[in-house]
Amino acid sequence: MPSLVVGGGYATLKERRNNEQLEIVGFGYTAGLRHYFSDDLLQLQVLATATRWPGYWQLQGSAKRGLFGSFAAGVSYNQVRDYKEVSFALTRYFY
Repeated sequence: MPSLVVGGGYATLKERRNNEQLEIVGFGYTAGLRHYFSDDLLQLQVLATATRWPGYWQLQGSAKRGLFGSFAAGVSYNQVRDYKEVSFALTRYFY
């Protein structure tokens, strides 16, 4: 069963528009879902959140899978206004 993720924070966004410096500041809130697929074959953790900041949305998502031993691999997505980012990671746990 998926878990509900909620949160909040404070952000400052600075950008330049038409040679003017624009600054948006304020509190935001986050809501999303996290789910662990604990099947022996899959072992996948998925997270999707949407954060509402004053004047814009931030969308984030990630998927991470255990590999072998203490290693995991994952992909993450982040979008804020016109900025979009996809990143890949290989993780080693030391515990």
